[in-house]
Parts: sequence; C-alpha cells; structure tokens
Amino acid sequence: MIIVKMINVELPDSLKKLNILSLNVKIFKCFGLLVDYSQVTNRWKAAFFLFLQALTIFLHAQHLICTSIEMYILRNSPNDIGYGFIFAIAHAKNVLKLGVLIVYRTKYIRLFKSLDNNYLIQGKPPTDVELASLANYFQLTMRLGKYIWTSFVLTALSICFNTPPRPNLDKMSNSTSGDQMTIRRDSGMKEWFPVRGVESPYFELTTAYELLTMAAYFICVNLMNVTFLALIIYATAQFSLLADSLKNATTNVADIFKDRGGNSVSKKKLGEFNYHSASFGTLTLMIPGRMEYG
Repeated sequence: MIIVKMINVELPDSLKKLNILSLNVKIFKCFGLLVDYSQVTNRWKAAFFLFLQALTIFLHAQHLICTSIEMYILRNSPNDIGYGFIFAIAHAKNVLKLGVLIVYRTKYIRLFKSLDNNYLIQGKPPTDVELASLANYFQLTMRLGKYIWTSFVLTALSICFNTPPRPNLDKMSNSTSGDQMTIRRDSGMKEWFPVRGVESPYFELTTAYELLTMAAYFICVNLMNVTFLALIIYATAQFSLLADSLKNATTNVADIFKDRGGNSVSKKKLGEFNYHSASFGTLTLMIPGRMEYG
C-alpha cells in the first residue's frame, strides 16, 4: 500500500508582498470582475458587482462596434481605414481576454488564491537559493508591470493632447457647398458616436465621455495584460523550482544506491525516499510526501 502525505509550505511574507496579482484582483473588483460571490453575503452588493461587470462588457463592446462602424463610414479614406483596422483588431483581442476572465472566473480566483496559500517548494522550508530565485522572478514581474503602466499613461496623455478640435462653426455657416450638413465630429479613437457633437455643449460632453471611457477601458486592458504576464512568469518560476527539485532528487537517489559502499538497498529504504514538488495553482507537477510499502 502507498501512503502519500501532503505537505504545504507557504511563501514568507517578504515574497508575498511582491505578488502583484493580489493587488490586481482588488482592482478587478472595481470592474465587477473576479468577484468571489461565495464571500458576498449582501444581495445588493452582489447585484452591484454584476452591474459593474455589465458596464465593463458594454465598454469593451462599445469600442469594438463603434470602431467598426467608423471604418465603414470612412471606407473611402485608406488612412482612416488603416487606423480603424488596427484599433478594431486590438479591441477584438481585448474582448476575447475579457470573455476568458468572465467564463473561467472561479478557476482564476482559485488559481490566484493558491499562489498565496499553496506555493510548494519541495515540501520543506525554502532554501536561500530558492528564495532568491523566486524573488528575482517576482521583481521581474513588478518591473514589467511598471513599464506597462508607464506606457499606458504616456499613451493616454498622447491621445488626450491629440484630441481633434471642434470644427470651425463660422466657416461652416458661411459655406455654400452644403458641407455643413454632413460635418461629423472627428474621434481620437476612430469611433463613431450616434450624435454629431460639433456644437456646444454636445462637443464637450461627447469628448469628455470618450476620454473617460477610454481611460476606464485601457485601465481594464492593462490589468488583464499585467495579470496574464504575471501568470506566465510565475509558472516559469515554478518550473524552475521543479527542475531544481528533480536535480536534487536525482542526486539523492544516487546517494541512496551508493549507501554503505555500494551495497544493495532494501525496498523499504527506497520507499522512505521523499518526493518533492513545485505546484502552480491547481496543477501539481509532483506530489510531495513519503511513500511507504506495506
């Protein structure tokens, strides 16, 4: 009979503080995403999170649909079509990522919790080498996250400062060609809006709405980008620990067979060998424990 005894070892607080996923999950809740409804006892609070999630879905759908309509309206302008196509592809990709977070919400919540509470490092207190290795991966994630957010701020500022100005209404009123009847508000995001918005206060309100929705949309997009990037890097860290565990296990097995000057080792001796693991979320690559034969 084989008895497997699970051993869980948490990371020290110094490394947990470098885990940016905990902060990301808290910000995601502002968009109604990754909410653990089993912990929400208030019905109104749960309904509020669902309302926020619906707004987030609408926000992503708005950018994709309005950009597609704008491309159709400006189909005779190759330059505008090119910009619109780039935006549409980016929006479609972001809608797909949002859908993945919503459909697999419970799995992601369980995965993020496991990164804080079930980091297995060989089923024993981590060595200084292992702690240093994990710290390097976590710090790399934080640096890349800072670069992504810095890029977001610079891009948002660039779009704000390059917002197309309001058309010259005096020139429109003096025009005899009838162009004033077809003039439309130009969008910095290449999006169509159901109002012309070329006169006050419509122009100011439409511009403010576009900038606010753009900021909220790209904050959510950056959260998803940083989160998925962190998961990839954390998985790499776990595989690195697993590789080190396998290397140490190979050395230990060799030492066992060399026990007592190369004498044969009993079956019970081999059964006492401790198998260690590096576990990532719900994926356990090897189970730590002790195998006993009976």
